[in-house]
Amino acid sequence: MKTEIQAHPILVKNEKTAKEIKQTFDKGEKFEALAKQYSTDTSHAKAGGKLEYFTVGAMLPEFEEAVCQQEGEPVYRQVDEKAGDV
Repeated sequence: MKTEIQAHPILVKNEKTAKEIKQTFDKGEKFEALAKQYSTDTSHAKAGGKLEYFTVGAMLPEFEEAVCQQEGEPVYRQVDEKAGDV
């Protein structure tokens, strides 16, 4: 398992919005533009959804699992967190 992880999430308040973003992404919209437009995490939205590297165990296990399974390819995966869906 990786010891440092980098993620590019778009945090939203509900699954409906997450699915709309995924559909728009699948039609060719750039991820960074979608993150800036939709993410409820405004500090990371400005960076196109990019988070700094973090160490294993620093985030909620559900979030880390989703990030680790992604393997560099953009995927839709809903992760219920206190901050919202990702």
